[in-house]
Amino acid sequence: MNDIIADITNYVAGWMDWNLCLDMEGGPNWVENTVDSPIIIDATKQEYYKQPMWYALGHFSKFVRPNSYRIQSSFETSPPAGIKEVAFMTADGTRVVVLENTDSVRDFSN
Repeated sequence: MNDIIADITNYVAGWMDWNLCLDMEGGPNWVENTVDSPIIIDATKQEYYKQPMWYALGHFSKFVRPNSYRIQSSFETSPPAGIKEVAFMTADGTRVVVLENTDSVRDFSN
């Protein structure tokens, strides 16, 4: 998620993950290394597992709809440690803020 927020706040027009589904070893891929993906598939058990990345991508795909654009965002005071943010204005005028907490559990309120 950190990569997505960093890329979007540096003026990309879109973001796409390299893999949607991989096997239990993180493959296959053309360079024969192992990587992560939103969904891991266990073909032997015929099961799949949604990784944390699946839910992180869901925050963007559910709330940041087509024709949304990034807007400036900031905290009233300096940002809390470990918090990354990116904000959008949707086509219908709704503001969307996606936060990532890389630190400890936090409570947020208005």
